[in-house]
Amino acid sequence: MSINSKKIVLIGRPEVGKTSVKQVIFEGISPQDLIETPLKPTRGLATSQYNWLDLDCVIFDTAGQNYQDIFVQEKKQLRIFGGSSIILYLFDYIAWVEEEDKEVILKDIATIQEILAQGDYKSELILFLHKFDLVQEGERKKFIAEVSEEIKKEFGERIFFTSIVPKLIYSLYSAIYEILSTFSEKRAILKEVLDENIKELSNSMFFITNENNNIIAQTMTKDFEISYIHTIHYLIAQLNETLEEMKETDQINHLILQTREELNIIMNFLDLEEFKLKNLILISETLTSNKLIWKAGDISRVLNKKIKYGR
Repeated sequence: MSINSKKIVLIGRPEVGKTSVKQVIFEGISPQDLIETPLKPTRGLATSQYNWLDLDCVIFDTAGQNYQDIFVQEKKQLRIFGGSSIILYLFDYIAWVEEEDKEVILKDIATIQEILAQGDYKSELILFLHKFDLVQEGERKKFIAEVSEEIKKEFGERIFFTSIVPKLIYSLYSAIYEILSTFSEKRAILKEVLDENIKELSNSMFFITNENNNIIAQTMTKDFEISYIHTIHYLIAQLNETLEEMKETDQINHLILQTREELNIIMNFLDLEEFKLKNLILISETLTSNKLIWKAGDISRVLNKKIKYGR
């Protein structure tokens, strides 16, 4: 693999959502489609390669049915863990709350840590507790705090709580972006610029899409209504098609609209195609359309300087 290639291994029991995570993040598959039409189990080892800004991500999606074979077969360990940057071990809420299944999960984590240490693999183990939408809404904060503390005390590894349910999909995007930004200089720049421009605002969300219309960076204020997120993602997907059609015949720089919830939205075309960046999207309940236009212009100018010239 090249210097900018990162091998990411997804490992875990059957039906915990490994392939769904891959398809939502890297292939732009609608989470709702995956919920309504569950995927068939992965057989063997599925390998996929994706371009993500300045990274080439090679994803190894291991079959859940026989994932524990990896723990006892050295050849499989070398093939799967060798050269990997990240090992994502996924388990779900359903298993975690069952005592026997939880014991298996804890044993798996300890075994992976042991394999990585003994084989001197230069990989980071990261944990995803998936399907945390199944936790009662009023109990989630407490649940996350308790599980995080238990994992930290027992293993010292990072853990993210994720879901592909529309109103919680932000959790999955944020987790993957945080992980990959460790390796991507450009992604860190995008996040830094978005965060800097949103920090004084309220009820707002900003994100950037790539040439495949996948979201590659996003940020939002703490008071932004997360129930809007899935609707916004769907709306932006539709607007992308409209903007593409309009650009074929006209010189279109941006589109502006207001939703029934009185969200002002601007989709601003980024002149960064050589870096595979496409659109800047700003959504706000508090900024007027005119102020969003100015804000989009300011962000675009900063991104051009930092991405093109590194300053």
